[in-house]
Amino acid sequence: MKRTCQDFERYGHIAALLPEYVDGAGECVVVLYDDGRREVQSCAMRSALERYARVFGCSVPRMRDCERRLFGRSRQELPLPFEPYFVLVPFRWRAPRVRGDSTLAYVNFVHIASFVPEDGGVAILLRSGARLSIRSSYASAARRFQDGCASRDHLIATFCACGLPMIA
Repeated sequence: MKRTCQDFERYGHIAALLPEYVDGAGECVVVLYDDGRREVQSCAMRSALERYARVFGCSVPRMRDCERRLFGRSRQELPLPFEPYFVLVPFRWRAPRVRGDSTLAYVNFVHIASFVPEDGGVAILLRSGARLSIRSSYASAARRFQDGCASRDHLIATFCACGLPMIA
């Protein structure tokens, strides 16, 4: 599937996908853009990820399987590399409300500027200046950031080895 600048314009500006629970509407995903806009999608995180996977012509289970082999770990909390400009790195966002509740937020790797320790967790500073408080230790956040970097680099190396054009 050929990638276009239009895909970058649509998905490259997504800074984070945040799971929220809205009274009356239930599970929602808040899409945070790099210019500060917020869009609420009335679907669960799993559905949102599957929707993005369809757009990019891939499958979330297969992507997770490839990441498990790349990192040698079988945890769900591995990055999801759709494109070099759209690598979603998972972080613990909130406490679960019920069993099976989605608590992971996904932050686009290219929009992460740094991490700042704060009481009870860590804050992710985005390049846009936004601040996201997560429920992880500093060491865990740094490890996830390193995983995102390795995942993006592996994706770029794969594209280059196959001779595929890419937008980065």
